[in-house]
Amino acid sequence: MDNYQSIDNVLEDGMVIHYNQNEHAVLKFQDFDTFIQRHPNITFLMKEKLVGKYTVDRFEQEGEEDKLLKKYREIKVLDSIIDKISISKKTSSNRCYEYELFNTKKISIKSFIDKRLLEKMDENFSQKLEFISSKLNSLSTSQLGLERSFLSKAIEDILKHNQVKGIEVTYIDIIEYIDEICEEYELLQKSYIDSLDSNSIRYDYQKKTQEINDKLQSISSDIQNKSILPPIALLIVLANIYNKPLMIQIITMMILFFFFALTSVYGYSQIKILNSHIRSIKEWKNFYRKFLSKNYIKLENRFKDSHDTAKRIRMIIKVTLFIHWIMYLGVIAFFFVKKF
Repeated sequence: MDNYQSIDNVLEDGMVIHYNQNEHAVLKFQDFDTFIQRHPNITFLMKEKLVGKYTVDRFEQEGEEDKLLKKYREIKVLDSIIDKISISKKTSSNRCYEYELFNTKKISIKSFIDKRLLEKMDENFSQKLEFISSKLNSLSTSQLGLERSFLSKAIEDILKHNQVKGIEVTYIDIIEYIDEICEEYELLQKSYIDSLDSNSIRYDYQKKTQEINDKLQSISSDIQNKSILPPIALLIVLANIYNKPLMIQIITMMILFFFFALTSVYGYSQIKILNSHIRSIKEWKNFYRKFLSKNYIKLENRFKDSHDTAKRIRMIIKVTLFIHWIMYLGVIAFFFVKKF
C-alpha cells in the first residue's frame, strides 16, 4: 500500500478506494458477497473508472481473504479466451461485457458470474482454461482464425445439445459445460486434420499463393507506373522556372516538395502493405509446416519465391524514394549555387 493515499467513503457497502499519482487505485472491501454482486466481472472492474480518472489495478479483501476471490481472478483467463474468438464486444448494463460469437448463428455471451458459479469451479476448470489460452496465444494470425472457428462451433454445438434456450448466454452456461466444450473443441480439431487430403491441400495452397502473387504483381505494376512521375515533374519544373524570378522559383519548389512528400507517403503505405504480405507468407508457411510435415517440403520453394518477391519490391520502393529525394535536393542545390 506504499505510495497510495486513502479516499474515505468513496463507495458504499464498506468499500474504500486507495489511489496513487499514476491514476491507478486499490479497491479494498470487507464482504465478498457484496463485492461480487457489485462487480460481477473482473476485466470490467479493472477498466472501470470508479472514482474520477482512477482505474483499479488491484483489489483486496480486508481480514482473511475469501478463497473464492482467487477463483474470481481466474475468470480473467476466460475473458481473454472469449475476447479472442468473439467478433464484437460491448458493455452490458450489469457491469460486465457482452461478447458476440458467430459460426452458423449469432450467440451473445455475457461475462456475468456469481458466487454460486465460483463455488462450482475446481482445479480441473482452471487447467482447461490455461490449456485453451496457451494454445490460442501460441498461434499465428492465420491459425488463430481456424481455431476461433473450432472453439465457436464447439460452444454453439454444446449449448444446442444441452438445450440452452435463446441466443444469449452467460459465463454460468460456459462453465457449466466446460468439459463438453473442450472435448468438442478437440474433436473438431482432429476431424479437420483427418479431412486434409492431397487434393484439398493442393487446392488450398494454390489458392493462397495465387492470391499473394496477384497482390504482389499489382503493387509492382502500380509502383512502376507511379515512380516515373516525380522525375518527369522535376524536368518540367526545371524547363519552366530556370530563368524565372527567385520568388517564383521558391514557390514552385515548395509545391514540388509537397508533391514529392505525397509520393513518399504513398510509397510508405505500399511498404506497410508489403510488410503485411510478408508476415502473411510466413504465417502460412508455418501453418502448412505444422499440418503437412513431410509434404511441406514440396511447397516451401513457392512460398520462398513469393517471400523473396515481396522483399525485392519493398527494396525497390525504398531505393526509388531515396533517388527521388536525392534528385530534388540536387535541383535545390543547383538553384542555390546559381543564385549565390
